[in-house]
Amino acid sequence: MPTLPLNSQNLPYPDPIHPIIVHFVIAMVFFSFFCDVVGYFTHHVRLFEVSFWNMFVASGAIFLAVIFGSCQLLVMMKGYAL
Repeated sequence: MPTLPLNSQNLPYPDPIHPIIVHFVIAMVFFSFFCDVVGYFTHHVRLFEVSFWNMFVASGAIFLAVIFGSCQLLVMMKGYAL
């Protein structure tokens, strides 16, 4: 069975994905709050819908961050190669 090329941290992808996903989710939560505030003051109902779907996607994406973070922690603490 062919193995994937590993980086310096024994991960099968070039950069750690966990911090990328975490910061993406944080930005989505801030953007959702911004859409709520602007929608409240301008009475644009579509901004509330944008805010809802942003939080919906952020809620799902945070689980990906947990999964990738757990894999990265497992590799760093135990020295496993995935």
